[in-house]
Amino acid sequence: MMDVVALGELLIDFATQSTDESGYPTMAAHPGGAPANFLAALTKFGAKTALLGKVGADTFGNLLIGTL
Repeated sequence: MMDVVALGELLIDFATQSTDESGYPTMAAHPGGAPANFLAALTKFGAKTALLGKVGADTFGNLLIGTL
């Protein structure tokens, strides 16, 4: 039995890593989304959690699934 179940989004947060000499940024992809972040924190405290959501069948979707 789960302690907490959330329904919500998983998403990618992009953060600037650096900027080249022309001013173009190099971005890093970081998994995120409030429901996923909340459940990750609860899991670290020992709760059994589950997330109901959907991700795309692409590189970012694979990153999100791999992170979870």
